[in-house]
Amino acid sequence: MRWHRTWLALALTSGAIAQPITLDEKEYFTAPGFSFLLFHNNYMVGYQGGLQMIQQDERLLDSGDLYILAKPGQVVPTRRVLKREVDRSANTAVIYGSLEEWKTGYRLICRSDGSQIIVQLKLDQPLDWSRVQEAGFRIYAYPGAYLSRAFQGDTAGGVFPQQYTGEPVLLRNCRRIILAPEFPPYRVEISRADGFLELRDNR
Repeated sequence: MRWHRTWLALALTSGAIAQPITLDEKEYFTAPGFSFLLFHNNYMVGYQGGLQMIQQDERLLDSGDLYILAKPGQVVPTRRVLKREVDRSANTAVIYGSLEEWKTGYRLICRSDGSQIIVQLKLDQPLDWSRVQEAGFRIYAYPGAYLSRAFQGDTAGGVFPQQYTGEPVLLRNCRRIILAPEFPPYRVEISRADGFLELRDNR
């Protein structure tokens, strides 16, 4: 029996969409000035690929995928994308991935209600926490778009620094994080109802 537990669910909302988001014939979500790609670009190195958000011709979010940090001495599983299934009538796409060395898999279910992208991460089996130090869903805010722009959490906020300041966690324990709230073309809201979000500076 496959386990398929919903491990987390996120909602990503753009600040610059005036028409409904739909799945097009290229199998990515689109609206005028907006694209959300589903592992259309994959590279062996660098933070490019995975789930990507492009808005007003600017790449804002990149490399959205399952993130696993193994404990010291444990094998780091190789993530591999197996296939993408699309149901345009339901405005839904599913990415099937595997963790090769652990012989298990996961799914990223992406759908849109017309105004936002909802991402669900489902695991085939529970993680073995005896060999996992950290795990979750990770997506990168592209630095070139957000340097010196604001970010806002539930009760705190700040400005993305031009250089790394030594503080790795900018926001923690948030239900909602807004990037560039002052600038609609780059404004993105990420929310999670079933857990908490963190905003990290990984430079």
